[in-house]
Amino acid sequence: MPCAVWYTHARAVALSPEFTRAAKYGPPVWSITQRWLAPSAWFTPLYYKAFFKIFFGVLLTPVGFGLFLLGLLKNTEDRRQLFFYFYALSLFIYSFILMRKMNLEYYYLGYLPVAAVFMARGTELCMQSEVFKREFFVNKVILSAGVFMLAVFIFVYSAKGMATPPYLKNVLHIAQKVRENTSRDELIITSSPPILYYADRKGFIFEYYPERIENAVFLWKEEMRNPTPAGLLDFFKRKGGVLFAENIHENNSPFVDFLDYVAGNFKTIEHEKGRFIISRISGK
Repeated sequence: MPCAVWYTHARAVALSPEFTRAAKYGPPVWSITQRWLAPSAWFTPLYYKAFFKIFFGVLLTPVGFGLFLLGLLKNTEDRRQLFFYFYALSLFIYSFILMRKMNLEYYYLGYLPVAAVFMARGTELCMQSEVFKREFFVNKVILSAGVFMLAVFIFVYSAKGMATPPYLKNVLHIAQKVRENTSRDELIITSSPPILYYADRKGFIFEYYPERIENAVFLWKEEMRNPTPAGLLDFFKRKGGVLFAENIHENNSPFVDFLDYVAGNFKTIEHEKGRFIISRISGK
């Protein structure tokens, strides 16, 4: 129900006269397949691996994840506790709806309230266990070692959560170059939305994989028989794009031939192999 309400609202905003971006550039920002759903990922093991890596390593940490599982499996006769199980199940379904967004850590924050409940139940289960009540387990040396290991887990995995993601490296430098070499009404082509944000420019979100290229073109009610990055670049160029600014990371690094094509066929403003490329594809 919340998803349906949100989509109704987003579609109304996108189609309103005040929403000039949608009116000017065409693609509906409320498109389900472009913004949220990715049915092909439901059968892709890499998606579940990435999901588990963030949920296990960054959000809860290994210790917290262990307590979460204990709390989840703890038997309870209080039927009111079923609310938390339905809460957790609804979030799991939410993750399937937002598959295109689940590579970003902040979309996992919705899990924290219910995860904290199950972690608390897991902690209570451990503290009430006869095994944990034995004198050996409350020995000061063992207790100190346990606290130390817990701190290591928390700080090591928290540091990963605070590290700059690969797709954001060099963004500020690229954004500065974009501002210096474009006017405010010129459109930028990039696969990194933060570049548009920090450069204070509008533009097009670039894609590399055939399925996503087809989706990007379909939003303009057009088709591309042979969806390639070069074809999409030409498509966005015809729509008004003047500058290609790309932060090179693990998602686009396999397309080094295309990036070399851009560097060799257009006016290159700045290009560092393996880091970024900024090329003017149209205009002066």
